[in-house]
Amino acid sequence: MTGLEATATTSARGDRFRSIWRRNLVVWLALDLLVFATLGLAYLPLGYFNIAIALTIAGVKIVLVAIWFMELRLAKAFTQLASTIGFVWLLVMFSLTFSDFMTR
Repeated sequence: MTGLEATATTSARGDRFRSIWRRNLVVWLALDLLVFATLGLAYLPLGYFNIAIALTIAGVKIVLVAIWFMELRLAKAFTQLASTIGFVWLLVMFSLTFSDFMTR
């Protein structure tokens, strides 16, 4: 490998490294803003809308973490299927817990 090829390869690796960190930084900042939105929401008297908005914000945070930090958008089909099934079972467990709570 000549010096010019080595420099181009190193430059390409550096650009890729910077783009990964830039993307992760943007997602991290979005998560921080959502945390602060949840915190601010806790002090607003919106009645029953508080829980709906808080759960929506939590869902957005879940999607951001799953897609970017867990890299599910790049995962194989089986990994995506397994994570989807896990999320569905989590919803089932929450709904069963909520139905038990509502019947008491």
